[in-house]
Amino acid sequence: MSSVIVDWRRTPFSRSHKGELSEVRPDEFASQVLVELLNNLNIDPAEIDDVIVGCAYPEGEQGYNIGRLMALMSGLPKEAPGVTINRLCGSSMQAIMYASSNISAGWGECFVCGGIV
Repeated sequence: MSSVIVDWRRTPFSRSHKGELSEVRPDEFASQVLVELLNNLNIDPAEIDDVIVGCAYPEGEQGYNIGRLMALMSGLPKEAPGVTINRLCGSSMQAIMYASSNISAGWGECFVCGGIV
């Protein structure tokens, strides 16, 4: 089975510790992106097999399994799992590779992948 990237979103960014976005928690910010993505797709949230998020520096608020927090905070069904992986600069790419491998193996069909510093 082939893997296809259906859509994407990203957040704006600002300099560290400056600007209007500096006070927004990373899990809240990331879940807002997921909500926006789901609002623009014709996918039943119950069809999502997993939320896989790469996190280069899992510290502070983003150190509490941000993949699972995104799934919960975005309104996905509570049965939707989420996982956080760390490969430093390659974390988000690794998330995509995990999802693609799962699809190829027949272990799911619909994954949300992301990355956060």
